[in-house]
Amino acid sequence: MRAIFLISFMLFFCGYVGNGFAQEKNPQNSGQEEATAALQKEEARVQQETAKLELHLENLHRQMQLIQAELAQKDAAYQKKAQELHQKMEELREQMEAIQKEIFEQTNQWLEERLQKEQAINELVSQILQAEQALLRLRDRLMQQKMKETEMRE
Repeated sequence: MRAIFLISFMLFFCGYVGNGFAQEKNPQNSGQEEATAALQKEEARVQQETAKLELHLENLHRQMQLIQAELAQKDAAYQKKAQELHQKMEELREQMEAIQKEIFEQTNQWLEERLQKEQAINELVSQILQAEQALLRLRDRLMQQKMKETEMRE
C-alpha cells in the first residue's frame, strides 16, 4: 500500500513538474499568457485614460456651468440696466412733453397778451388820430373864424 501511494505520488509529482515544463516550452500557452497579460495591461491603460478623460470632462462641464452662471448674471444685470435706462428715458420723455406743453401754453398766453396790447395800442393810435383830426378841424374852424373876424374888421 505504501508502494502504491509512493508510485501515485511520484506520478503526480512528475506530471505536475512535467506539465510546468511543458507549459514553458509550449509556445502557444506562453504566447497566450503574454497576449493576455498585454491585453490586461492595455485594458488597465484604457481604463486609466478613460478615468482621466472623465475627470477632464467633469472639469470642463464645471467650467461651462460657471461660465453659463456668469453669463446669466451679466445678462440679468444688462436687462436690469436696460430696463432702468428705458424707464429713465420714458421719464425724460414725459418731462420733455410737460416742458413743451408749458412752453406752448406760455407762448400762447404771451401771444394773446401781445395781441391784446397791440389791439389796445391800435385803439389808442386810432383815438389819437381821431383826436388829431378833431383838433385839425377845430384849428381849421378857428382859422376860418379868425379870417372871418379879420375880414369883418376890415
